[in-house]
Amino acid sequence: MSQKEDPKYHVSLLPPDISIYRTSNIGIDYIHQFDSGRAGPHVMISSIVHGNELCGAIAVDQMLKKNVRPLKGKLSLAFMNVEAYLSFDPDNPSASRYLDEDFNRLWTKEVLAGNRDSIELRRARQVLPVLDTVDLLLDIHSMQTATKPLMMAGPLDKGCEFARKLGIPEVVVMDFGHKSGRRMREYEGFSDPESNKNALLIECGQNWALSSADLAITASWRFLMMLG
Repeated sequence: MSQKEDPKYHVSLLPPDISIYRTSNIGIDYIHQFDSGRAGPHVMISSIVHGNELCGAIAVDQMLKKNVRPLKGKLSLAFMNVEAYLSFDPDNPSASRYLDEDFNRLWTKEVLAGNRDSIELRRARQVLPVLDTVDLLLDIHSMQTATKPLMMAGPLDKGCEFARKLGIPEVVVMDFGHKSGRRMREYEGFSDPESNKNALLIECGQNWALSSADLAITASWRFLMMLG
């Protein structure tokens, strides 16, 4: 289905109002960071890399409302492609996946430092200073079709081991990315076998199914507990 076609699936999720999170504590809209003051990794949970994938926004919204704070290191809770998300229309839910170009195909230094311009590239450049400092990333997504949830672990052993430790969903795909561009979970150290940085992309199920939000919330909590 193209992003302009009529929806095939019923929209059962209500997108949370994220406007209250616009002003952040680090000067980058819609990204909130909490420092424990103790040594430890910088962990990020990111959502709405695609604006019509509501489950991640629901999970991050819950964590912010519950005042989740790290016991060690830093925690960043992020809403990424905000302009696309704010354009979400339940009568045409596929249209807000992105506005100008796919936010999740931009993640190389060459593209980010290049001369191209788009709504998504402007936002990617805005959030890049935070992403550059992230050690461990959980990037929450969902899918257009009602496919079994899965974890995209990348082609490296470290990604597969990270997914195995998380344990949900059970299906883990060791993939080599997209020809059309590098995803955020593949940015720099995340895809370097010599780096201690690591990232997972979780596909929580169909975009607008209640079960996708349930899995996004459960996986987020499990991710943080796994990391202590």
